[in-house]
Amino acid sequence: MAKALISLVILSSLLCKFTVGTGRTTDLSAAINATAPAAAPFALSLGDDEDGGICDLLVTNQGYICEEHTVTTSDGYILSLQRIPVGISGGITPGKRTPVLLQHGVLMDGMTWLLLPPSLMPATFMKPVARRGTLAMYDYDDEYENMNHYGQPSPPEYSMTTIPDDFPLFFSYGGTDTLSDKSDVRILLDVLKGRDDSNGKFMTQYVNNYAHADYVMADAAKEEVYDLVLTFLKLH
Repeated sequence: MAKALISLVILSSLLCKFTVGTGRTTDLSAAINATAPAAAPFALSLGDDEDGGICDLLVTNQGYICEEHTVTTSDGYILSLQRIPVGISGGITPGKRTPVLLQHGVLMDGMTWLLLPPSLMPATFMKPVARRGTLAMYDYDDEYENMNHYGQPSPPEYSMTTIPDDFPLFFSYGGTDTLSDKSDVRILLDVLKGRDDSNGKFMTQYVNNYAHADYVMADAAKEEVYDLVLTFLKLH
């Protein structure tokens, strides 16, 4: 039987304390209630269309077209995905258009990108466009489990050298992020520092006072982060 991956928004003061920086973000409950119907401020989705999902809850009521999709992984997990194909003005522009994939973080779901008002949340304004000091796959802390999953007693390292130099990469990380710790991010940056940066396709941004959730909840995230991301995408 396929295992359903339940999309669940976990709201707790403890989580917010460690993932949201001080004084920059909209109050979480206020942000959700401002964008979601009063009768259903929180979403629990099993990846079907019974209740319309995130699209009906937070997107279509803002005037956007939104599609609900499900993808079943090779190991049986059913993942829900939402697609916003066009802007609020409607009309599909002929020709190729660059897709933008927004991946939420741990203990979050797709609602992460939709908690702020439409003019501020990444999902709408982007529409135009390590445990041992190594970058390795998940370590089960058990040689048997690692052998079962990877065929070796320790998790294999990711090979960053396979990323072409001409592939655009933009990294933004926060100084108070306790989930994507800055020291871990810098391990990744050290691995990538051998890239040819003369073509302007490798850019990093360090936001000293940003914690993990500030990237999707900070009132000024659009101006401080995503305007630069959009400029970078348009250049490449």
